[in-house]
Amino acid sequence: MPLKGVFIEKLAIDKRYFITGEKIAIIGKSGSGKSTLLLLLVGMLRYSGSLKYGIKNFEDSLSVVLQNMTLRKGSVLENLEWDADNLEPLYQVLKDTSADEVIAQLPNKIHSKLLKQGKNLSGGQIQKMLIAKSLLKKNSIIFWDEAFSNLDEQSKNRIYLNILQNSQYSERTMLIISHHLDIVDYVDYVIYIDNETGDVYKDTHINLMESNENYRNFINSKI
Repeated sequence: MPLKGVFIEKLAIDKRYFITGEKIAIIGKSGSGKSTLLLLLVGMLRYSGSLKYGIKNFEDSLSVVLQNMTLRKGSVLENLEWDADNLEPLYQVLKDTSADEVIAQLPNKIHSKLLKQGKNLSGGQIQKMLIAKSLLKKNSIIFWDEAFSNLDEQSKNRIYLNILQNSQYSERTMLIISHHLDIVDYVDYVIYIDNETGDVYKDTHINLMESNENYRNFINSKI
């Protein structure tokens, strides 16, 4: 069934479609409105009314990794916005996101200085750090927009298993835009934006493959 609470043209959303702890992939053809929906939700596009998550404003509950986000000049700890007196939770998240591999290559580890825009790191290393930062913030909702675009297969799969299928993050609601369609096998639900019909669907990958011809054709065209 299409989600009648979500209208890309009107940029409105019904909060009931996002349940605490759900891991959701947002997919669709280029130009279907995936990033527009995400920018609306994170408050970077104007909309009328207000979005709530529980009793909080939606934006106050968010950790976000958007396309082309980068790091700032400063230490690793400063970029991660983490207290040096409490390192155990930090190291666990770094391991889960493969960012520990980035830290291991730096001369002074978590105390190493990063250049402006993270210019002494690769694109994939920056993404690992940003993903780790989004998890360290402890916000209840996490949005990743093409956050895996520069990651190698091993690192990407490690994040799939360590984050999306890890009970440690079971209370975190995650919405993920990715052109890596293998993610549909690791999330609870898929939001499919069909730019041919204008409908938006939310269901499991298996159900969509069985019931939605456009979704099935889209997935099969990428295999």
